[in-house]
Order: sequence, then C-alpha cells, then structure tokens
Amino acid sequence: MMTSSKANPNVHLMSERPLARNTNRNLAGDKARRHSIFVWPAYALFFLILYLPVTHNLVKEVMVAGVIAIIFVRYFINHKGLRLHRTIRKWALFYSLAGVFYILLGLIEAAPGALFSSFVYVIFPLLYIIFVAAATDARIWLQLLKILPIAAIAIGLGTLEYILWTIGIFPNSLYVAPDLVHNIVFYNGYVQMSHYSLSTLVFLVPYLVGALVVYTKERASFISRKILWIAFLSGTGVALLSGRRALLIVIVLAPLLTWFFRAKLPISTRLAGRRQVLTTLLACVFLVLSIGLYLGRTVNLDWRGLQDLVVGGFDSDFNQGAATRSQQFHALLSGWEEQPVLGHGLGSYTPELVRSDRPWEYELQYNLLLFQTGLIGVALYGSGVLWLYWKGIKMIRTGSLIGIHMVPVLVGTTCFLVANAVDPYLQTFGQLWTLFLPIGLINWQMVSVKATAAKATG
Repeated sequence: MMTSSKANPNVHLMSERPLARNTNRNLAGDKARRHSIFVWPAYALFFLILYLPVTHNLVKEVMVAGVIAIIFVRYFINHKGLRLHRTIRKWALFYSLAGVFYILLGLIEAAPGALFSSFVYVIFPLLYIIFVAAATDARIWLQLLKILPIAAIAIGLGTLEYILWTIGIFPNSLYVAPDLVHNIVFYNGYVQMSHYSLSTLVFLVPYLVGALVVYTKERASFISRKILWIAFLSGTGVALLSGRRALLIVIVLAPLLTWFFRAKLPISTRLAGRRQVLTTLLACVFLVLSIGLYLGRTVNLDWRGLQDLVVGGFDSDFNQGAATRSQQFHALLSGWEEQPVLGHGLGSYTPELVRSDRPWEYELQYNLLLFQTGLIGVALYGSGVLWLYWKGIKMIRTGSLIGIHMVPVLVGTTCFLVANAVDPYLQTFGQLWTLFLPIGLINWQMVSVKATAAKATG
C-alpha cells in the first residue's frame, strides 16, 4: 500500500478532497447552529418589541437582561462580537453626557421627572447601542429586516381576530386574546381602537411601501415580495381601522418619502427599477382603496368619515385632543421663554398646564424638548438626527445593498419622527428602536468598510 501511494501520490490527495469539502460544510453548519442559538433570543425580543411595544414590560425586561448577558458572555469567551465604530461611540458618549447634564439640571430645578428621564435619555439608548454593537453580521441584519413584515402580519391577524370576536363572528371557545386591542368603538363613517401596537405601524406601513418599491428579486432575495404584500395589506387594514390621525397622515406621506429617498440612489439603479416603482405605487393605491371599500361594507367605514376624522384633529373648536395640544403649545412656549438657552432640565413641567400624576409628560414632544433643554439642547439632539440622515443618504448614494436597505428604513424613521411631534412615542423603550435601526445599519456599513480596508492594507 505504501508503494502504490508513492507511485501515484495524487490518489491520496484526490480521495481527501470530498472529505475536506464535507468537513467544511459540517463546520459551516455547526457554526451556523451556534450562531442561531446565540441570536434567536434577540430575534424573539425584537419581535415582541414590535408586537407589544408598550405592554408586557416585565417580560421584555427579563428578555433584555438575557440578551445582554448572552452578548457579554460571547464577548468574554470569544473576545469578539462587539464592534462599534468610533464615530458612533463618540456620539453615544456625547449624548450620555448631555442626558446626564440635563438630568442634573432638572434635579437642581426640582423637576419631578428628572430621574425618570434618565431611562429615556441615558439607560435605554445605551442598551440599544450594545445591541447595535453586537449586530455586525449580515445574517443578523437580514433576519431583523425579515422580522419587520412578519410583525406587521402578526399585528394584522391579532387585530382581525379581536374585531371578529367583538362583532360575534369568532366564537369564545376558539378565542385567544392577542393582547393588542383594549377596546374598539364603531362611529358613523370611521372606527377607533385603543390599540397597543399602532406606534409600530407608524413605522412599518411606510417602511413596507419603501420596501416594495426598492426590493427586487435580484436586490433582496432574502425575503419574498409576497410576504411584503401580505404585510402591507395587514398593516394598512389595521391603520384604516385605527382612527389614529398620525398613522393615516404618514401613510399618505410614505409614497412621497419613498420617491425622495429612492431618488438618492445611483441613476443606473433607479432606471433598472423604474417600471416596478410605478406599478408598485399604483398597486398600493389600488389596495388601499379596495381595503377601504371592503371595510365600508363590513364595518361602515367610509372616506368621508376618515377625512372628517383627520381634518377634525386640527380644529381645536371641535376636537378635544386638538384643543389640549393647543393649550400645551402655548403653555410650553411660554415656559420656555423664561429660560430659553438651557431650558428647565429633563423631567420638568410648566405649572400652567398639569394634566396627570406625571406632570412632565406632554404630547407635543418637540415643544417639550425645547422647554426642557432650551435652544442648546434642541441644537444638540437635532444635530444627531441630521447626522443620521446625512450618513443614511450617503449610504443610499453608493447603490450598495446596505444603501438599498436604508431607503425603506429612512422612510419608516421619517414617518415615525413626524408622528412623534404630536404623540410621546420616543418616551418608551419599545419605540426607540425606530431611531437605532438606521444607526445600526450605519454602524454595520462603517465597521464593514473599516474591516475591508484593514484586510487590504494588511
């Protein structure tokens, strides 16, 4: 046997090649399985945050603690897994110090919500920064982007089950509470729900419009367009039934924002999908009208009622919510004029308008930011948002896959920031992800470029 091996040494090498390939496949499979074991808790947490952003907080706290523990255990065992670009590290440190400063200012001013504000402005953002630092694998981001439409479908199915049960079609024996809707009221021409996941749909429905426009089989094979269409139908149906004015407004804005951000892609990329853009937007309009007509027949929903609902939200003479926001606007503006440069500190409130046992909470978020942090604070926090859009648009202009992903993400984030002007969406842990999702994509792109440059020079 030794003689034959020497006579034909290639026999030994050739016999090992299939074995080597099989071994590589097995090693890759084992690596993928180990990867899944570590990251599936994070996927489950992200889905729960999307599905129930403001309820079941104890469950989310336990899951957050578990995910953070997994991240640090992996880091200390493997000495890798956390990659945060130095620019984002500097931003995170900068805003942590800014938050601490304005919390201390609030404590000096005897603001009752100063310590509470530390969660929103310091602790929660740092937790998301850890998540961003851990999500630097392409597989992780593709899975997270997959979860977005799946969550929209789940919200739609849960809402449908609740409505059918409410009107007596779905039997009690089969009903499993989806924990989404607190109550529902049928008015003449429109419906309003006390729904716990509408804030998620403020991001998801516009995001899905952008995704349907820019994703093709070639550009985004990671997800089926059928799933995107089903998610869009589910989210739009809930939106029309929600009675939430901000959600209805951002759905109208979504096609315009999609056109704006898509226009930042390279010309060659835009020309390749021009026909898809037109057909997709027309299909979206057709489906929205079709859903509206169907709901009109089943739950007495009509376009006139929706129009009156939206327009009435701006009329303080006929709408209590509009009147309340008008009072907040004048009270916060008047309070800001007393300390226009630094503001009154986080957690402060104006005695001119006290609404609850948490007097520092108001709907008009940007007026509240001006009141609490002054012109300097608005400039500081506003600069971070401008940087996010500058980097995001810069990524889109590259025409890379990450840049294409950024188009629908920025559409969703922009709509969310618009809605946040009149509702305190960004005051909870379960809704801050709308800001950190684009930050995570930016970090992924920046650390990837840095790693590629290091390999090229090394």
